[in-house]
Formats: sequence, C-alpha cells, structure tokens
Amino acid sequence: MAAFDSATLYARAPAILASATSISQQGSQGDVLAVIAAPDLDQQLVQTKAQLLQLEAAVRQAQANADLDVSPTANVASRRPRMVKRATGHNDR
Repeated sequence: MAAFDSATLYARAPAILASATSISQQGSQGDVLAVIAAPDLDQQLVQTKAQLLQLEAAVRQAQANADLDVSPTANVASRRPRMVKRATGHNDR
C-alpha cells in the first residue's frame, strides 16, 4: 500500500518528536499521528503567562486605587510638607 499524497513539513521553531504512530499501525480520520514537543516555545509560553498574571494584578490594583481615590497622583498637594514659620524670639525686621 502506498500513500495517496505526501507533504514536506518544515519546523518554525526547534522541536523534537515526542511520540508518533507506528508505520504499521492503521489510522482513522482524526487520529493523532504525531506529537511534537518544543521546549523553547513551552518556556516562552510559561514566561508570557507569568507576565499576563502580573499585568492583571496591576490592573486590579489600579482599579482598587481608582475606587478608593488613592491613586499616586490624587491630591498630591495635600501630601507635601508645609513650611511653617516659627517665632524665634528675635526681631525679624
């Protein structure tokens, strides 16, 4: 028996063949023929998910600040130290 059609595949990223169906094994439509593992892409995915979690936390913090009206720029003038002139007991003429 010969294949009806064939195709050459090229990887977009470094990867390894994690598992594959045996050549002698009969397959049906929809069966998984091979599983390809890409450790570099897996690591990139983990880092991107971690970054997403950090950004979502920052959004929640910003929303909480807006709800409480304690954003870093809110009412900055009232938080500045005030200069108070004290009497020194000397004549200030």
